Amino acid sequence: MSKPITKKQLSDFWCEEYAQKNHCCLCGNRGLIDTRGKVFTPAGFECGAVVFCICPNGRTWKKLNPKALENM
Repeated sequence: MSKPITKKQLSDFWCEEYAQKNHCCLCGNRGLIDTRGKVFTPAGFECGAVVFCICPNGRTWKKLNPKALENM
């Protein structure tokens, strides 16, 4: 059984892999990633969604309003 990832580990991972000049390369600092109508399986099934980003903005938004995605 593996140990759960810590907040520091997640933050370090995001900084190392997805931060460019203190901006998130995944969501553009919006806190949301919207792939609806843009992501499809090889068979053509649409699998896009709106999700919170792993960046500080996305994690904060999810913590403060976890139901925010229901309105999108």
